Amino acid sequence: MKKVMTMLLALALAGLMGISALAEEAVQLPNMNAFTAKTLEGEAVTQEILADADLTVVNVWSIMCGPCIEEMPQVAAFAKMLPKNVRVMTICPDADLAPDEVMNFLKEAGFEGITLVSGDGDFETLLNQVQYTPTTFFLDSRGNTVGEVIIGGVDHLQDAWLAAVNTALTEIGKPVIQLEGNQ
Repeated sequence: MKKVMTMLLALALAGLMGISALAEEAVQLPNMNAFTAKTLEGEAVTQEILADADLTVVNVWSIMCGPCIEEMPQVAAFAKMLPKNVRVMTICPDADLAPDEVMNFLKEAGFEGITLVSGDGDFETLLNQVQYTPTTFFLDSRGNTVGEVIIGGVDHLQDAWLAAVNTALTEIGKPVIQLEGNQ
């Protein structure tokens, strides 16, 4: 319990400070090759969920993070503009504190994707290494982290995330994309 409270306090402080960059060197997060997780709706999923797309954009956010709350409508809009081979999934590690409110917030923000709330294996390892929210990273279809980790909120989310997605796609040998309606 102490570990969870420490993590939540760190997430809240990061959100209040609006941290947008933490280190000059690249942040490395672990792969997510073997995990089980629970969605906000209570469904159990494994790493097999990642096989449905060439690239999954993963946004770790918190209900106590101002920048996370502020950017979620942009995250939702970005997700809706992606081609089928790229998708957005969120992780909200504190959603169990107020699951109904989180569901309502995501609905109001327009986010229709999967939100993971808890898990084990590589999921737990990952959350132990994420120090600030929002943190956005990229997984290939096998759960390997690719591209650059984005820590904090970013100006012009659509442009920044599209550039990061295309860098990650290039890294895994897939063609770059354009957003639907933005060609």
